[in-house]
Amino acid sequence: MSDTDTSGLAIIGLGKIAREQHVPALAASPAFHLAATVDPVSSREDTPAFTDIGTFLRQMPDVGAVALCTPPQVRFAVAREALLAGRHVLLEKPPARQSARS
Repeated sequence: MSDTDTSGLAIIGLGKIAREQHVPALAASPAFHLAATVDPVSSREDTPAFTDIGTFLRQMPDVGAVALCTPPQVRFAVAREALLAGRHVLLEKPPARQSARS
């Protein structure tokens, strides 16, 4: 990798925190760039956008990492799908919806 190469990362779940924190952090990073977004509602005009993770994974196999910025209720299933597709996954906490304690 040359000094000008950057790794592509997709943001899955383009809500308030992703727009205000993740997107600017990627824009300021010399190592990464925003390669795509996955969100059923939100998108960015300057970035490839997908409404579901399956389509993104099939159409952009060279994007090796995803940041999950989704609600906890869907995070486990989305993380599993990305991991099974061979992608690196950055999870916000909690990693999944908490179950009732015994």
